[in-house]
Amino acid sequence: MLREPDLHPHAPGLHFPETFTSNTVFSSPQIDFDMEDRPKKRKRVMQEDSSHNQDVVQKSGNLCSQPTQHTELLNLPPELHLMLFQYLDDCTSACLGLSCKRFYSIYFERRGIWRVPLDAPTYYLNPRGKIEGRKLQEMLYEWMGPKYYLDLDRNIFLHAYDDRQGWCPWGWGLDRKRRVARSPPWLRRNIEYLEWKISLKEPALDQIRKKASSHQVQESEEHFQQLHELLEDSKLELKDPQAIRMLNGCLVGG
Repeated sequence: MLREPDLHPHAPGLHFPETFTSNTVFSSPQIDFDMEDRPKKRKRVMQEDSSHNQDVVQKSGNLCSQPTQHTELLNLPPELHLMLFQYLDDCTSACLGLSCKRFYSIYFERRGIWRVPLDAPTYYLNPRGKIEGRKLQEMLYEWMGPKYYLDLDRNIFLHAYDDRQGWCPWGWGLDRKRRVARSPPWLRRNIEYLEWKISLKEPALDQIRKKASSHQVQESEEHFQQLHELLEDSKLELKDPQAIRMLNGCLVGG
């Protein structure tokens, strides 16, 4: 004889026959869940997720619409400055080293070149490196513009000569009586050429600059591009008197 199950007859969602007899075959009750009685958690969670995703998309859109802020080169950490000079050639690193005292100290520490005469027609040899003076001169011209070239033509040898010491602390002097006789042949010719060029009028000087510049640009195209990419967002200005003095003569360390 079957016993009536110990379930309350009025339990929600469960339906049993009203009477049980000996002929009644008891089977598993049919559970019928009423969807209206269940809490609507799933739908609410989906709505919260969709609203959260919309907020994230909106915030990311606002970030993308903001203008990109470029970091100036001088504000980068010193470790990045050191890494930067590792990937630059001698001429490009010299141009960057002339821009400010910080970069010049890095250049001087890495290259160890205590003097780079900009008037040298051949490679300037040093136990720890070499730089072609003509190439560096033209790169500085392309970087700084005509103002540098005017300073170079008229002041590179004249302003730096020290009459009290009888020698030029920043480069080769232009005093023919004291310097030309003791200068090597290539430098002697170069001094005579500079004397002739300085005495020319402005239109003739412009033609000489254009010819020399166009020739050097073809040779150093990749170096100009590298220097341009490096300095386009840096906003460097040559305000340091020491750097300007070195530009007018030669690169001197210490």
